[in-house]
Order: sequence, then structure tokens, then C-alpha cells
Amino acid sequence: MVEIDNTLTRENIDALFSVDPVETQYENGQLEFKQGEIVQVDYISYLGTDGIDYVSAMFFEDELVNIQLDTTLSDEELEKRLGIDINEDLMIEDMRERGVYEITFNDKFNESEIARYPFEMD
Repeated sequence: MVEIDNTLTRENIDALFSVDPVETQYENGQLEFKQGEIVQVDYISYLGTDGIDYVSAMFFEDELVNIQLDTTLSDEELEKRLGIDINEDLMIEDMRERGVYEITFNDKFNESEIARYPFEMD
């Protein structure tokens, strides 16, 4: 079995989805963790396509650390679309019945660790 590298970049996501022209995009936005550290992230909103209605993605140092999708696609369909392996190494919040499917690739960027997002810093 071939192991899939779950590392995705901004370029990878930009190739899959179109940036939402209506939403504010946060390039180099400030993200504050609960312990007080502040880092620069890109927090980007995308238009959905083919079974995904909407996407918001957070990148740290150009690497995807968190993605939220408004979708009803199965895990298998999402794996194929995103080119990832949904496994125990990822933090998954599956609330598809409410239209939210969230994947956290880096535990540091888990929602429970974040005090304020870039859109809350304005």
C-alpha cells in the first residue's frame, strides 16, 4: 500500500478551488493562540465546486494546517478530491449534517488552541 503524504500547500488548494471574490481574504493575518503566541497565517475563503459548497482554509508558512468544507461528500470522495489520506493522524470534526467537515492537519492549529482568528483581529 502506498502511503499518501498529507502535506498540502496553498498552491495545491488554489489549484482545486477558486478564491471567493466576495469574502475578505486574510493574507499574513494574525492568529492568536490561547497561550498568547501570535503567528502570521493566510486565512482564505474559496468557492465550492462538485459536491463542496464552500471552503475556508488556513495556511501557516504556506502549508495547509486546517480546512473547513461545506460538503456532503463521503470520506473516500474527499480523499480523492483533496489527494489526502483521512486517517488517525488528522483531527476530524465531522458535522456534515450541519454542513461542516473540518480537517486539522497540525494539532497546534486545533480550534480549541486558538484564541482569535485573523477575522477577529480587525
